[in-house]
Amino acid sequence: MKSFLSYLREDNDVPLASPPVAPKKNPYWYKGANRTVDLVTTRTHPTQGRQMLLIKRAKGAVEGGKWALPGGFVNTSTAKGEEWKDEHNTETPKEAAMREAGEETGIKMTAKEHGGLLRPVGTYEGSGRDPRDNPESWSRSHAFAIHVPHAEDDVRGSDDADEAAWHSTGKLPELAFDHAKIIRDSELALSRMRKRFKKRA
Repeated sequence: MKSFLSYLREDNDVPLASPPVAPKKNPYWYKGANRTVDLVTTRTHPTQGRQMLLIKRAKGAVEGGKWALPGGFVNTSTAKGEEWKDEHNTETPKEAAMREAGEETGIKMTAKEHGGLLRPVGTYEGSGRDPRDNPESWSRSHAFAIHVPHAEDDVRGSDDADEAAWHSTGKLPELAFDHAKIIRDSELALSRMRKRFKKRA
């Protein structure tokens, strides 16, 4: 028995066209390098030693369910769909790092109290660090580190973070993106900050 498609091909004597394929949606809002931030935050717990603040990414987010550094996109007035322009940024990467940490964990950071303590770790992009990256758009992350000796215990996941918690730096969970590398790279800056605080004590 001939199929319905066979009859159609005989009647029209032309092959049937394949249905149109919808263009793949760009996971980023802007073309080129999308500016993002990541923040390595450590503290010294009186009984549990050195700890790091991490968030568990929401299940619906990229790398959902994995622990990660607090972070996100720098605020910009660049029009969606256009190429990102740094002159359109409405905050600095350092300001974005403090804002994102507050939004995702509830930790309180202000430019006056903490801005001078943030240390640049590096800029990270390419090499498959973010599964959303594509030839048209990709993430360029500005990473920072800060040691807050007596940071508060009360942290909670919010925004696109399901959880927030302090983890022992000696027993960190599996991390999203390239955050394990960022943490390794941050150690020099963090060790210098810890020495400064010891001298003040």
